[in-house]
Amino acid sequence: MGAEAETTLYLPVNPGLEAEALDLLLAALPEARGVLEVLAAERPLLQAPLPAKTLRVPLKGVPAENGFLTLTLRVRFPAEDLCAAQRLYRLRLLPESRLHLSGRPTPPKTLAEFFPPYLERVVLYLPDPPPPEAAQATLWLAGFLARTYPGRVPELDLEPYPPRWPPASPFTRYVVWLEEIGAQVQGFALLLGDLAEAARLFLAQPGLREAPFPGEATQTLTLKAPEELGPRVSLAQLGHGPKRVEGYGTLTAAYTFALADLGPDHLPLGLRLRAVHSPVEPKRGYAELLLNGVAFYTAPLEGTVLDLYTPLPSRLLERNNTLEVRFHYAPPEGRCTYGALPFTATLDPGSYLVLGRGELLSGLDAFPQALLPQFWVYLEPLDRFKLQLAARLVQALQETTRTPLRPEVASDPHPRPLLALGGPGLP
Repeated sequence: MGAEAETTLYLPVNPGLEAEALDLLLAALPEARGVLEVLAAERPLLQAPLPAKTLRVPLKGVPAENGFLTLTLRVRFPAEDLCAAQRLYRLRLLPESRLHLSGRPTPPKTLAEFFPPYLERVVLYLPDPPPPEAAQATLWLAGFLARTYPGRVPELDLEPYPPRWPPASPFTRYVVWLEEIGAQVQGFALLLGDLAEAARLFLAQPGLREAPFPGEATQTLTLKAPEELGPRVSLAQLGHGPKRVEGYGTLTAAYTFALADLGPDHLPLGLRLRAVHSPVEPKRGYAELLLNGVAFYTAPLEGTVLDLYTPLPSRLLERNNTLEVRFHYAPPEGRCTYGALPFTATLDPGSYLVLGRGELLSGLDAFPQALLPQFWVYLEPLDRFKLQLAARLVQALQETTRTPLRPEVASDPHPRPLLALGGPGLP
């Protein structure tokens, strides 16, 4: 966060639990004097002077909605020259910050409630050697957890049937494979023994939400170049909603995507980008595009709409990519002070990448795109240990793409594409 900015925190609160307090661990320059304000639904919870290393935010009585507690953090550093302050003052929220919870977890009553907003561990009980149907359900479950909990995937452990059920834990769930039982919830355990039920639970994908954008719809705009007539994937489809920047100096909006997000055998050839922004006088600002930290395009800001098409340099592509849109803006006559109108821009989530077929990356950088849309998993032998390794590998691959992976257990090592795990017995 810079001289005058805000950010939003979404804190998971499982059913039956209540947020008590949030310990914020902060990092800022010692000379950065300012104020940090924490709000919930515009209700002030804390105001504290900066710099500060630790702050406790009281949360007792602040309700969570849909399993998440939403907090807004606003910071302001007093400075006459806000453009200089944007470069000099930074406040970082450290990942060691902790949320304190109280209460007792509520056992889920339905399958939809079985996976809460936050999980640390999922234990799967199954026989050894597992039947092929159980192995298939395990791989689907591994991909489901990686998609449902991006950035904080629960640990998936495969264990033999216990002599007695373990005690309830607020951040642990148990899945038990019992042949031909269908699917039902008992306390904190999901009894599962039917492959059709496993597919319904772990392969269904929620639909993409339509991202609202003020102004003219992208589909009605005149195309800029013939290259745009190819297949495309929008920023909304890649998981990015409208992004808004406001301030002075250099303002950045970043988009992340993996090549696997684009589907099998596809590479991004070009970018169609649209944004509406506050009025800009000639020669007072420009937009700059960067791919993986390297600038490849600039355009002047004029009027109130930025609408551009540019090829993407293939030499800059990696398996995981970051596209940055930077706005450089200087107020008229250099009046970068409080009270001066800031520059604002909203980027259209309907902006899109133009796709084409091309030479994919090689080696490990080709994963998981080389395995799309479906791949087979061959285990030699098919036992709980090999299945545990395969499940963790599927989780790791799924974390690198938003595209749902569809691993299928193979009875022989001949289907392609194939992921094989085993010893010297592999052909």
